[in-house]
Amino acid sequence: MEDGQTEPPELTICFYDGEFMDDFAALTYLCKIEGSVERYDGPPLSVLDEAMLLVDMFAKRYSTPSPSGSYVTVFIGRKIGTEVEPLVRLDTRISEGLASASIFCKDAPHAEAASVAVDSDDDVGTILRKILTKYLQP
Repeated sequence: MEDGQTEPPELTICFYDGEFMDDFAALTYLCKIEGSVERYDGPPLSVLDEAMLLVDMFAKRYSTPSPSGSYVTVFIGRKIGTEVEPLVRLDTRISEGLASASIFCKDAPHAEAASVAVDSDDDVGTILRKILTKYLQP
């Protein structure tokens, strides 16, 4: 960091067991990953690119819980001070060895991510990384 520059706001990725139906009480908190990733030799990363890289870096050192059911809800936001600005929600369904996600972005139309193969022992970080990797491929 050069003098006068501030650290970029952290990305916050929160994982919940359950299907989000506009009721946080129906969700069970699993874990949170926080941090930031910057590109120094090109255009800024999109929120989803940054989330994928952050989860990938985290997964190399730590594990996250495994989902207990067929649905995982992931909220991605930008931490500004003590507040978190919501940016993306992924509603993920896991069935018969496949995970698919509906992606709701603050400033973009709703999108469907193609299904990805998941193993029964995949944790929520691994599942998110697989979904984002396939979704973000050119």
